[in-house]
Amino acid sequence: MHAEKLSASCLSAASHSIPTTSARGSSRVPGWVEYVEPFRQKSQFWHNLWVENGRPKTGVVSDIMRKTRAAYHRAVRHVKRNEQDIINDRFASAILNNRSRDFWSEVKRIRHNRTCFSNCVDSAFNPTDIANVFADKYQKLYTAVAYNADDMVCLKNKIADLVSTV
Repeated sequence: MHAEKLSASCLSAASHSIPTTSARGSSRVPGWVEYVEPFRQKSQFWHNLWVENGRPKTGVVSDIMRKTRAAYHRAVRHVKRNEQDIINDRFASAILNNRSRDFWSEVKRIRHNRTCFSNCVDSAFNPTDIANVFADKYQKLYTAVAYNADDMVCLKNKIADLVSTV
């Protein structure tokens, strides 16, 4: 019993005094600081005031506490619902405001590695067989149209003449 209380006290003191960081991307919600945090702070203020007043069931303090908590939860739902729009807006403004940023590197950073590749193409499972499937398809595609070699030489000469006169 005493060991549990001592352990809990040590953990509590450590969590309040030792700074910690979270892993990148863990539970970050885009737009939180701009859209949610003001409502969160206001809700916490009124919740603390409500607790200090003995958690009244009715009255002005309880009404304000409920309204601010509802507004906070609405803001959370709004941000979660519009997460992709917020990301897209931030991306567009970052590219427009800083022309030196590389568009494709920013796209890769946003997408992370969410792209996945198929491990089965036309019943082929290993990379060599998949490559052979594509090689066969392109071979058929490129040899599908018959042509006359003399016609191709004539066409090539006409194009060369047009290019040289320009």
